[in-house]
Amino acid sequence: MVNMTIVLGLALLWYAKPGLIKKSWYGITAGMICIFVLFIWGVHLDPIKMSSGVFRYGMIPEEREILFHKDGKTSTVDLYRIGEEQLVLSTNGKPDASVGLSENISGDEVTQILIGALPMAVHRNTKNVACIGIGSGMTSHIVLTNSEIENVDVIEIEKAMVQAAKGFGSRVEKTFNDPRCHIYIGDAKTFFINHQKSYDIIISEPSNPWVSGVASLFTREFYHQVKNHLTDRGIFTQWIQLYEISTPLVASVIKALSSEFQDYILYFMDEGNILLIASQEEISYLNLNNILNIPTLKDELHRIHITSIHEIALRRLGSKNQLDPLFQSYEIAANSDYFPILDIYAVSSRYLMQSASELYNLKRLPGFNLNLLKNDHSIIQLLSVNRKSNFLLSHDTNNAILIYRYFKKLSENETLETEIMEKSVLQTIRNFRSIYYQPHVQELTKGWLPFLHEMADYTLPYLSDNEMKNIWQDLHSVSIFSEFPDTVKNWIGLYESLGSQDYRSVCNFVYRMIPAKGEIKNSFSNNRILIYAMLSHNALHQYSMAIKLFERYEEQVKYPIEIRYLKEQAEQALGKNEKR
Repeated sequence: MVNMTIVLGLALLWYAKPGLIKKSWYGITAGMICIFVLFIWGVHLDPIKMSSGVFRYGMIPEEREILFHKDGKTSTVDLYRIGEEQLVLSTNGKPDASVGLSENISGDEVTQILIGALPMAVHRNTKNVACIGIGSGMTSHIVLTNSEIENVDVIEIEKAMVQAAKGFGSRVEKTFNDPRCHIYIGDAKTFFINHQKSYDIIISEPSNPWVSGVASLFTREFYHQVKNHLTDRGIFTQWIQLYEISTPLVASVIKALSSEFQDYILYFMDEGNILLIASQEEISYLNLNNILNIPTLKDELHRIHITSIHEIALRRLGSKNQLDPLFQSYEIAANSDYFPILDIYAVSSRYLMQSASELYNLKRLPGFNLNLLKNDHSIIQLLSVNRKSNFLLSHDTNNAILIYRYFKKLSENETLETEIMEKSVLQTIRNFRSIYYQPHVQELTKGWLPFLHEMADYTLPYLSDNEMKNIWQDLHSVSIFSEFPDTVKNWIGLYESLGSQDYRSVCNFVYRMIPAKGEIKNSFSNNRILIYAMLSHNALHQYSMAIKLFERYEEQVKYPIEIRYLKEQAEQALGKNEKR
């Protein structure tokens, strides 16, 4: 490539200066050759520095061993080892895939495994699968653990990525050694045009959309194209990251996908990655036994601490019917080849270090993880969640379980399990129970009420009414309970009503705490009150009441996503009722 550049430069110089005498031309050529030779012999391009990704991290990590380095046609690809912990594959210095060594789990493994496993829990009798982007090769490897799969086509635009991925060895061996797997080097759009094949599952796992050219794989036109290559009940799966991207940009992608598919379900892989499973039919069937009964796949799931269907159920955020009102509310166009919103703004979003992680806050709405906002009304059996899971929601759920067990054993005068609690959890319990030692009830509003809010945050999103009873009973046992200020009593009553899903009572307590008329000011307490009030009105199908409360709320440039979600949910329901 360098040689061609020099020859091209000399040719342009000859064309631009035809009057140069022969001796001058010989001198210029000789000088260029000398510079080139000096560059080859004198300049050392350090692979560690070239793969460092200093533009992202502001530092050059030295503790890595480069195992593969190649300048491909579209990107520079590296495979390196970080100590004895993990192998990382990067493109242009940006990590795109990783695999943990021995028992260590890398940051990407959960996503790489689940993006291959979950579609097979949705689609029955899967035979043909296409994977867009090879990454580490683990996703296609996971798909191939299913013996019923007859064919897997992997489409990768950069040949050097395929060469590097082989370095992950036995963790991805089926991708390279299984005769059912076929790897194609080329652009995904071109592949589908040239190969008129239909697939039961198409998995799209490209690089981050701010990488040049990648955003075109998140457009409405691309989704229309892949939809035409799905079987009648085919499933399309799209990975999207929540880091280095804004919520409106995520909404732009989901708008594009939603316009082409009748239904989708959104799952959290972890706090920074989501998975959209889309279909032309309503997705109502999720047979997790399909994947938990495959021995090799079961081992991979156990490795990332997924040992039951409840661990996967916790990751579900919602379906198209539940989430589309939220995403459609953002004033941003659906990402398209003709309106390339993502391509234009993804880079600035990345450098501004924006995040769409606020979507995760919806999982902390009381009742969201039980049965309030889910159509299937299935209650998660919290006690079966794996304690070793790295998923934050699983971690929070386990903390809630420990709090439940603490108060249950306390009520039964049994030995408390404080030794297995995190310091912050134990401190929350002690702060909450400090009410027993409060000598002045007039100090409770400022001195103890924050501890009540903290306990509610730790427990209400995760525990059922029955599991909350011992906590409330302990509080009611305080000798000065009857003397509590009205503000404190109202908050206790509101939280108890939320826990029991008595939404009429929630509304009664709410209207005791907010002004009867006028604007509702933006504050910590008022935000909570408004969220719980709107949530309760929606649960009672009192959608106009939810909207009226929102209209009284102090206008803001950006509302908390919980309020935005509940407002859009109410407006959607009102719109449907008007059409009827």
